[in-house]
Amino acid sequence: VLLDHVAGVVVMGALCLMPVTVMDGVHNHNTVSLLHTEVLHSNVSWLMGSPAGLKANPFLSQTLGLVFRAAIELWDQNVSTGLTSLEPYIVTAVGMIGGLLGCTFGISLVSDVLQLMSIHVELFYVALLPPINKVLAVIWTMWRLLRGKKRNLLRGGRLDTLE
Repeated sequence: VLLDHVAGVVVMGALCLMPVTVMDGVHNHNTVSLLHTEVLHSNVSWLMGSPAGLKANPFLSQTLGLVFRAAIELWDQNVSTGLTSLEPYIVTAVGMIGGLLGCTFGISLVSDVLQLMSIHVELFYVALLPPINKVLAVIWTMWRLLRGKKRNLLRGGRLDTLE
């Protein structure tokens, strides 16, 4: 427990004395740039095309792509822009709390803050899950039909084939 508090005080000193340097290091790291809105915007544009040659429903992908582009732009204009000016204060607050309550508490607090900052990606995942599951079910059904192993329950359980 003592080592946890000592490490927390050391981390607090680093975060409270150099919050701008810490944020520059975080912004220049490759993992954080994957959540940046420009990368998300380019990924949505790629998915609106023909990703890997798979085009299950072009109208659905165009509509969802436009909705997600608008949501990304709203997130960028309202949330990301507003939090950019508050980043040094957030880093200082996390450092102070981590110093007072221990390093493990500070690490868990950083994890929670990162999860809150990436909630828009989680919402995109939750919104896309049902349509993707339906598309995968249709692809699986077509695969069974082409293999000749699709049971038709409406016709007495006979096997349907492509022929």
